[in-house]
Amino acid sequence: MSLTEEQVLRYSRHIILTEVGGKGQKRLLSSKVLVYGLSGPGSAAALYLTAAGVGTLGLAEPAGLVLEPVDLETSILFDHSGLGRERLDLAPLALNDLNPDVALPVHPLGPDPWADLAALAAGYQAILATLAGPGDWAGAARLSQASGLPVVAAAAAGFSGAVTVLDPAGPEGADLTKDWIEPLPTGGPPLAPVASAVGSLAATEVIKLLLGIGQTLRGRLLVI
Repeated sequence: MSLTEEQVLRYSRHIILTEVGGKGQKRLLSSKVLVYGLSGPGSAAALYLTAAGVGTLGLAEPAGLVLEPVDLETSILFDHSGLGRERLDLAPLALNDLNPDVALPVHPLGPDPWADLAALAAGYQAILATLAGPGDWAGAARLSQASGLPVVAAAAAGFSGAVTVLDPAGPEGADLTKDWIEPLPTGGPPLAPVASAVGSLAATEVIKLLLGIGQTLRGRLLVI
């Protein structure tokens, strides 16, 4: 594929980076990433992946979640005008306004979201999963093994956050929970900018995976 003049201008700050360049930007534009969860970290990650020009960004979360006033503190993807509407209806509108280059399929999930995500994964190259509780880390590990894809897992609570890259060849979900649970963030909802910081770190890991650059967090847990 070739970049249009408009795209060269739009993505020029990435193109001048040695690690990305025009070739890397083209790769991003042809990439497909699935984002699970549009609260806090997932909201920020979706914005940055869209701005970076990831060509297809699938948006997945449980069906029927409606935007509430409490969401506006950490979920920076949304604004006041969307209150009372389904988040999966609102998210593509906001992201398309940011970057119309990006395709934004939505995937409402059922009662077993991890099974639904595994079924969806075949059309994507990587998954970014925002996690709500300790049990979700094991679910994300199982998702990586079931899908054969790397899963960037991120969580935020209080003044803390954590990000890692789960590899399909990595530890079983139960082992991961046992070995890593102690340093993980707990204690309710996150401070708003902490959620955004964790989402930004997670988006960075996705881009590193897609471009094959830098040292990812495979097998390592970053706790802030």
